[in-house]
Amino acid sequence: MVACGVWAILFQTNLFPKQKSAVNKFIQNINPINRKGLIRGIVASEDRSTALIDGQAVQEGNTIHGVKIVKIHADKIIFEKNGNRWAQGLNETPHRLWRVKTKAIVKDEVETIVEEPNLAEARAKEEEARLKAEAKAKQEAEARAQAEAEAKAKEQAEARAKEEEARLKAEAEARAQAEAEAKAKEQAETRAKAEEARLKAEAEAEAKTKDEATQNKIAGLIRLLGDKEPPVRDSAVEELKQIGEAAVPSLINALEDEYWIVRQRSAETLGRISDSRAVEPLILALKDDNIWVRLRSVEALGQLGDHRAVEPINIVLADENELIRRRAAEVLGQFSDSRSVDPLIKATADNNGLVRRQAAEALGLIGDKRAIEALTKTLEDVNPGVRTVAAGALESIRRKAASEEQAKASNGKQLDSIIELLNDHKLYIGGGIGTILLLLGLTIALFRRRKKPSVQTADFR
Repeated sequence: MVACGVWAILFQTNLFPKQKSAVNKFIQNINPINRKGLIRGIVASEDRSTALIDGQAVQEGNTIHGVKIVKIHADKIIFEKNGNRWAQGLNETPHRLWRVKTKAIVKDEVETIVEEPNLAEARAKEEEARLKAEAKAKQEAEARAQAEAEAKAKEQAEARAKEEEARLKAEAEARAQAEAEAKAKEQAETRAKAEEARLKAEAEAEAKTKDEATQNKIAGLIRLLGDKEPPVRDSAVEELKQIGEAAVPSLINALEDEYWIVRQRSAETLGRISDSRAVEPLILALKDDNIWVRLRSVEALGQLGDHRAVEPINIVLADENELIRRRAAEVLGQFSDSRSVDPLIKATADNNGLVRRQAAEALGLIGDKRAIEALTKTLEDVNPGVRTVAAGALESIRRKAASEEQAKASNGKQLDSIIELLNDHKLYIGGGIGTILLLLGLTIALFRRRKKPSVQTADFR
C-alpha cells in the first residue's frame, strides 16, 4: 500500500514523465469512444440509406478507414474488410478489425488509435457532422417524399384527367348517339306522316272516286225505279237495298220525285234499309197525293219501328183509302203504344170490315182496358172474322189484367211481409226511416203493377 501511494505521488508530480505518457496512450487505446468505426446514426430509406460513422456521412458501397459498407439496415450495418464481414449496431463497440496496428509499445502488441489533441473539440465536430448528416439525410428523405408525393399527385391528376376525358367523351358520344337517334326518329316520323298523308290522300281519292261511282250508280238505280217494267224496278230496289246507308240520302231526295212510282219505290226501299234518318221524310210522305206512296210510307215506318211515327200514323187511320187505314192499324198494333188506343177504338167502327178486324187485333196487342167496351160491341159485328178477332183481343186484355192483378197481389204480399217482419223482430226505428222503407215498398209494387206483360195473339188475316 505504501508503494502504491508513492507511485501515485510520483505520477501526479510528473516525477516519471515517460511512464505517464505510456499510461495515457494505454488509456486512450482501451477507451471505446476514440476507437474508429463507431456508428453514431442511421437514416434508413427504401431507395438510399445513410449512416454517420466517425463524423462522416456514408452510404452503401462507400469505404471508410479501409472498411466497406455492404448494407445499411435500420438498426445495424454490415461491414466487410479483408474478406471478413460483420454486423455492428448503433453505438456498439467497433469490431477489432477497425483498429490499425502500430508499433508495439508493450510486449502484447496492443492496437492503438491516433490520439486527438483535443477530445472535446473532436466530439463536438463529430456531433456536428452527425447532425449535418442526419439533416441532409432528412432533407433528402423529405425531398424524395415530396417528389414521390408530387409524382403520385401528378399520376392521380393524370388519371383523373383521363377519367374526365373518358367521361366527357362518353357523354359526347351518348349525346351524339341520342341526337342521331332523335334525328332518325324525327325523320322516321316525318316519313311516316308523309306516308300516312299519302295513304290518306289516296284513300280519300279512292273513297271519293268510289263514292262518286256509288252515287252515279245510285242515281241510275233511282231512275230505274220509275221504269215501266216491274222486274226492272224490283231489281233496282234490291240493288239499292244492298248498297244500304250510302243510298239513304238519295232515296230521301227521291221521295219528292215527280213520278209517283219513284216515290213509292223509294219509301219501300228506305223501310228495307232501316235507317233512322228516313223517319222524318217518311212521316212527311204520309201526306203524299198518291195512295201508293202513303201506303209504302206507312209500311216503311212500321219496319223502322221508331215511336216518333205513332202520332202521324194515328192520323193516317182516318185516311180516305181503306187499304192505308188497315195497314196503319196493323203498324200501330206492332208499336203497341197506348197513344193509339183511342184512334184504334174509333177504327173498330170503320165501314170496312178488314179495317175493323185489324183495329181489334191491334187493341188486343196493346192490351189496354179502355178498349174493352169497344171490343165488346165488336162482338156483335156483322163480319164473323171481326167478331173472332175481337174475342181474341178481349181474351188478351183479360189475361193481361189478371197478370197485373196477380203481380199487384204479389207486391201486396211482399209489402205485408215487410211489415210483418218489422213487427216480428220488433225493430223500433225512427219515423223517418220507417217512412223511407214504406215508400220503397210502395214504389216496387207500383213499378211491377205498371209492367206490361207481352201478349201473343193469333193472326186471323
